[in-house]
Amino acid sequence: MAHQNFEDYQEAGAILGLDDFNDKLSNKIGNREVVIKQYEALFSVALMGGRYNCDSIIDATYPSATRAEVLKRINERILPKSPGLLAFMSNFHPSADSQIKEAVHALGEPITFANISGFKSYLRDTNKQRWTRDLEDDEKQGSVSILGSISEKLLAKALGELVDEGNLFQTTRDDVKSYGDFVLLCLPNNLWFSVKSGFARERLLASGFANDLIGVGFFQDPDEFKSLNKVRNFKKVGFLSIYLPDVPVTVKQELEGASTYQEVKDYYGNEAPQNINGSKFYRPLSELGTDISSLLDLPIKKRSIIDF
Repeated sequence: MAHQNFEDYQEAGAILGLDDFNDKLSNKIGNREVVIKQYEALFSVALMGGRYNCDSIIDATYPSATRAEVLKRINERILPKSPGLLAFMSNFHPSADSQIKEAVHALGEPITFANISGFKSYLRDTNKQRWTRDLEDDEKQGSVSILGSISEKLLAKALGELVDEGNLFQTTRDDVKSYGDFVLLCLPNNLWFSVKSGFARERLLASGFANDLIGVGFFQDPDEFKSLNKVRNFKKVGFLSIYLPDVPVTVKQELEGASTYQEVKDYYGNEAPQNINGSKFYRPLSELGTDISSLLDLPIKKRSIIDF
């Protein structure tokens, strides 16, 4: 699964030694000694290059703890300090944050708009490899939820220093999150970002509230965007553009040297759809950072999206 072995992860600080973990684990947490025992169990399997099967954890594997409680401790207490252990675990839903931290160590580079689709592919592939059996219904639902969270967090990482919490920030309030996942202060209206995972279906259209929006996603199926009627519907609910991955995000695309953006671009040819400003409607995901920077470089009173 991993692009590095145990020693590489440990040298990079992605897997703490037993003493280091003990030192960094707060003395104030409940069941501290049990968490350390859990860490020792994971660490010993990873040290031997094996895979720790989380299906082996059952109620009372550790004193007075249910399986769900043990997995929660791993997610909340262990993986934030040693995300590299994910490369040596199976049948487990790690948090989006831990998966991204492991991916950064494994791939050896920070997340940018130039490689964000590659990170998404890596995370998709490692998630599949992490499961050695068919998922139960509740596990499938958990996987969908985590994939959505990963998309948002990858975008936030790629935006990097552009997210200044003043001009551009991620939405967290429940009463406004339905409008979009990020918002950029602009004139005459703010620019909202709707972030989706691998498929658009109708969920992207449901993001619209007649605001000015851009859609961002690791969309796998070009056919979802090969329809002028759908473009019309996107415009009606307020979308100014949809950013599509311009590097492969599926095995099929990798084998064919294709991307969702290129296939959509080739489909429309010289008659590519335009937005209400007369600009490109479908755009490559790798250009999102540049497009945002061009707005952020301007003071708010000159930051107009009329030409976006």
